Amino acid sequence: MSATIVQEVISVAYTEQSFPAGQAAVACSAVFTGTATGNTTPVTVSIPLAATSITVPLTPDTYSWTLTNLDASGNTIGTVATGTGVVNAPVTLSLASGLTFS
Repeated sequence: MSATIVQEVISVAYTEQSFPAGQAAVACSAVFTGTATGNTTPVTVSIPLAATSITVPLTPDTYSWTLTNLDASGNTIGTVATGTGVVNAPVTLSLASGLTFS
């Protein structure tokens, strides 16, 4: 995989989730962890509650992720969501002088 950092734009969608009485989510945290050797340091991103997308600097790799709702004290509330995804390397195309790409 390429070591080039990619500014990966990730869509954020919201669903209904119920919390214990008296608790409310005031923040959301996402953690992305790569699988390739040398790319396993977790990348933590704070997601504003009204955000529709976030941009995360990630190296092309396969990632596992977690998404956690936090209360005002920073405690996890509700269910932690998990999943996996792939960040692809950007494509660079070099053309010989006089050639075009269409």
